[in-house]
Amino acid sequence: MDFFSRMTESQTRRSAVNLNKIKPDVACSNQHALTRPVINDGFSTSSGEDLNNQSFLRLMATVEEKNLIALENQRLANELSLAQSQLTDSSSKLQMFQNVHDELATTKSQLEEKESLIFDMTEKNLFLTNENSRLRRKIDRDRLLESSRAIEKKLMLLNKERLVNHVNVLQTQLKSNSNLQMFQNLHIELAKTKSKLEKQNSLITDMTEKNLRLANDDSRLRRKVEDRDRIIASSAIEKNLIVLDKERLTNELSLLQSQLTDSSSKLQMFQNVHDELATTKIELENNKREMTNIEEKNLRLTNDDSRLRRKIEDRDKLIASSQAEVEALKNCLDEQKLSKVHDELAVAKPSSPIASSRAIENNPFVLDKERLENELSLLQSQLTDSSSKLQNVHDELATTKSELEEKERVMTEIIAENVHLTNENSVLMRKIEAKDRLIAYKRTKFEELHNCYEEKKLHKVHNELASSQRALVSKNRAIIKLQEQNQESRAELEKLRTCLSEQQLDTSQLAVATRELESKSRTITELEAKNLTLAENDSQLRQKMEETDRLLLSSKAEANELRASLTNQTDTIEQLLDQVKSLEKEKDEALQKLAEMENNQKGMKPKLTVGVGCGSNEEVFSQLQIEEPIIPPVSEITEILTPFLACNSTAVQAKSSVTEPQPLVTDAMENTPAQTFNEKKAVKQSTKQPQAALPEFSITTTIEKEVYVDRIVVTGIANKDCGRVVGRHGSNAKRIEEEYWVSVYFINGYLFITGGDAESRLAACSDIIDNLPVTIECPKINLRRNIFYEDYLLRELAFNHNVQIYRPCQENKYVTIWGTLANCKRVYAILQNGTR
Repeated sequence: MDFFSRMTESQTRRSAVNLNKIKPDVACSNQHALTRPVINDGFSTSSGEDLNNQSFLRLMATVEEKNLIALENQRLANELSLAQSQLTDSSSKLQMFQNVHDELATTKSQLEEKESLIFDMTEKNLFLTNENSRLRRKIDRDRLLESSRAIEKKLMLLNKERLVNHVNVLQTQLKSNSNLQMFQNLHIELAKTKSKLEKQNSLITDMTEKNLRLANDDSRLRRKVEDRDRIIASSAIEKNLIVLDKERLTNELSLLQSQLTDSSSKLQMFQNVHDELATTKIELENNKREMTNIEEKNLRLTNDDSRLRRKIEDRDKLIASSQAEVEALKNCLDEQKLSKVHDELAVAKPSSPIASSRAIENNPFVLDKERLENELSLLQSQLTDSSSKLQNVHDELATTKSELEEKERVMTEIIAENVHLTNENSVLMRKIEAKDRLIAYKRTKFEELHNCYEEKKLHKVHNELASSQRALVSKNRAIIKLQEQNQESRAELEKLRTCLSEQQLDTSQLAVATRELESKSRTITELEAKNLTLAENDSQLRQKMEETDRLLLSSKAEANELRASLTNQTDTIEQLLDQVKSLEKEKDEALQKLAEMENNQKGMKPKLTVGVGCGSNEEVFSQLQIEEPIIPPVSEITEILTPFLACNSTAVQAKSSVTEPQPLVTDAMENTPAQTFNEKKAVKQSTKQPQAALPEFSITTTIEKEVYVDRIVVTGIANKDCGRVVGRHGSNAKRIEEEYWVSVYFINGYLFITGGDAESRLAACSDIIDNLPVTIECPKINLRRNIFYEDYLLRELAFNHNVQIYRPCQENKYVTIWGTLANCKRVYAILQNGTR
């Protein structure tokens, strides 16, 4: 009996220990631990409500995660729409830039047309100057003729006076003689007067002819002057048009500069968009990783679920077997009870202790049954929780799959849009090529029309010359006719003389003759006055011709000035195109550097807050805030020669002997923490390499740097190159600061590089120096024996490689190349390979 009682006590203890071994909740408290169950209280416990609360909290957490994922998806969709809008803006800006390029091409063609017009004007001016010289020679010849005729007139007047004196002598002689002789003398005098009248008539006819010729010359010169005035007015109009074109070109240049600034800002925006796209890519990758983790968790949960299901099935089998055993035991117990009842009824009271021991033996079976029922209830609650978790996980998987499908659809749409944009870009390029072909065709047509116009002008000139020759022939014929008429008139005068000799004349006839002589003398004086007025008009016309010549010379000078301004404008346009190419190169470099920046984002150092400036303001140093720089010892500073310049000439050898200057110290630099190291040695380094590096050419420009412990000072930078270092609105300086984590600023023409470590400062210095232009002399290149001897080939080579090539002149004995060192080396190699 004692043995059976001990067995039941040990079994009850074990069941209580197993029930108390249930795991605690999240708060590590045993408030939900199962107490020892009461046998007749049923199977309900408090652990199911706690498990429901936990599942509800998990559901709330999953709902919040879903909301966060939805918000993130919405943000990504907004960013993608923003990126698409920025891409459309960049495409529109690219279209605008192409339009600007087309406008530049049209302006170039207009400039070429204007140059051709200026060339035509110079040809016209030369033709007019030649014609003017020819007319002057004609006028001088006419003057000589007039002077000779005036001399002849004077001789005729002298002869007339001599004859008058002779007549007077004869009259005196006749007075002394008889009346017959007097009559004869009168008759002789009448004949003389008639001859004088004839002479005067001939003189009057000559004077009228001269007046007509002078009037014709005057009208012709007036027409010439009017033509000159028209030409001058047209040249003035063309000059005004050229000035207007110049102003328009300046406006276009300013518009181009503004568009370049806009394109640089748009490029910066594109870089920012690229950064944002990179961040979105990283976020997408993180989301993918999270999705893979969720899938792994789902797989693990499915495995756990299958494992739990197998365990539950095993438990169900055990429970079924245990229930069958319990029923069998119950049946056995019932039978035993019935047998016991029968035995008790049959047996007397002394057998009662044996029955109590048997009842105690049956109690452990009841306890095992209750324990099994509790375990079943726990398993069922766990199964419900796991099923709810699995349902939540399946829902999350469905949502993530839908989100991934949406993202993939968006990516396919973006790829389709990119393909569409590339197709549109190709279409636009084909349109541009077609427009270029049309422009070339129009240029050829314009040249043909210009040639036709010049041929027409030549035909007109030939026709005018032929007409002038015909007019001269007609004038010569008229002169011959006049000579014949003079001969006829002389014959008639001789007949008149014979008639007058036969007839007798009275004193009234003498008076009439004298009156006629007086009227003829008056007409002669009037004709002389007319000749004087014509001479004055001729002098005025000559003055006008001289003034027109001066105006033509001034117009030539102004045309030369306009040509110079046009060449300057073409140079500025070429520089702008060079800047556009440099911007495209910077864009490519920025895209390459973005890929590098994505890899180096984790190891970036904290940025130094330094203001960038290009002036001599000493307050720049006061704005320097370096976050406790680590100053290396002097022994760790090594000499680093930058591969910037190379020389082999004697001039460069003379320049290579440089002394080490003292470190540049200002009042503002004394406030910096690095100035406390006053005993540090500054190393002055030249940007020239040894002479054996490049023996073919020599570099005339020198840029030097002084390397200190905590800074680098660059000297020798030209004032015009400071803008290249700083960039537009400080873009290049910002780029260097963000890329190398240093500070860059100018003070009194010196470039200071501070902050960061020694390697980053040297890298920033080499980056700045490599982008500065240099001038190299090439003594071994002879352009006369080179395939690039023509000017347009040299201009094309310089334009393609972003340099400037100068022929030998008085200032430079050799061929010089200006640009960055890499471009200059490339052009030098091309010119060296192009020697015949």
